Amino acid sequence: MEERRREIIDLLVKTCVKGEEIDAALKAVKLGASSETINFLIKICVEKGLIYHALEVAEFAGRELTREEIDTLVKACVKEGWVDDALKAAELAGRKLTREEIDTLVKVCTKEGLIDDALKAAELAGRKLTREEIDTLVKACTKEGLIDDALKAASLAGRELTREEIDTLVKACTKRGIIFEALRAASLAGRKLAREEIDTLVKSCAEKGWINDAFEALKLGASSEAINSLVKICVEKGWIDDALKAASLAGRKLTREEIDTLVKSCAEKGWIDHAIEAAKLGASLEAIESVIEALIK
Repeated sequence: MEERRREIIDLLVKTCVKGEEIDAALKAVKLGASSETINFLIKICVEKGLIYHALEVAEFAGRELTREEIDTLVKACVKEGWVDDALKAAELAGRKLTREEIDTLVKVCTKEGLIDDALKAAELAGRKLTREEIDTLVKACTKEGLIDDALKAASLAGRELTREEIDTLVKACTKRGIIFEALRAASLAGRKLAREEIDTLVKSCAEKGWINDAFEALKLGASSEAINSLVKICVEKGWIDDALKAASLAGRKLTREEIDTLVKSCAEKGWIDHAIEAAKLGASLEAIESVIEALIK
């Protein structure tokens, strides 16, 4: 019985790891995992640069991390651009970060747009960021739609963002579906959002399930194509009221095909009451049958 219990716990730990649920794996291992699985989890944490997780599992195992494990930790933290964790890992080995490790940190942090870590890494090297490194930082920040960081990075070079960089910011913000940031980015260029950008905002918000934001974005001046796209998304997700609202904004009613899709979407999700409500809008017999099938299941 005890052996079977351990096997199940071991499987639970490995399943958590496979699903990238390291915190859950850490809790699971303490239920009574085998020493083999405990060491497996330490190895995973070390390779991912999860220093505090690795230390916690090692403590649970009643041992310290080996020098080899600590060196792997340092390497992993450096690779991720985690300056503070890299310093902590190096400290565990009783040493400082090498110049090569620091240079790698600077390179990774600038490439990933980690402005504060990039500055900290450069300071460890006893220097300031070069113009090339700053430009790399700006590029990374604009690509991710990080307005404040992009502005801060540009200021390090004593300049403002270029029109091209601002346009990149706008594009990133609209794709992220963040209305305020998209408007703010456009204002940096002294303009409003273009119709195409507004349409992207609507679609991004809807796809993320931010339906209220999607309707707010519509008010900025979305195209009829964007409105119909919103209808389609709402229909496919089984959002009856939102689908009806979007259709009314397009100056029309839901088509039979859209109603059928609504019914089937609701039925598949187990929302039987909603499916029947949608069917009242004028669904086909085939769509109604899908509700019956869902009930039988």
